[in-house]
Amino acid sequence: MNRGLLGPDAVSAAIGFYQSPYVPLSSYAGARKYIVPHPLNRRPIYAGCQLRCRVQEGGYLPRDETIYVPTDSTAFNGLVFIYRPDRVEFVFQAVGLSIKNKSTGITFSTTPANWELSLLVLA
Repeated sequence: MNRGLLGPDAVSAAIGFYQSPYVPLSSYAGARKYIVPHPLNRRPIYAGCQLRCRVQEGGYLPRDETIYVPTDSTAFNGLVFIYRPDRVEFVFQAVGLSIKNKSTGITFSTTPANWELSLLVLA
């Protein structure tokens, strides 16, 4: 038995996970700070966005979900996260995130009215 590795139960107990409710992407504005409280009682080690399609776009069907991953370091849309012990703060550079087309892999800029956003937090 290898005592140096943690089993799945120990990892779950050691790492907290929180997912915020989905909010329409069109509810956000660029260059404005948003605050999402989390119940993890410690500073997060990671935060990211999960997007859920509302209206077919870019090869995605309604209710398809994908993790937002910045696709281009020169893009003019994206966001920054600030970690706090009781919340995550984030700021959009511009609303509408660039993601990969589900079928072709080509980057496209989302239409905010067609997507919802949920914050994923690990602490």
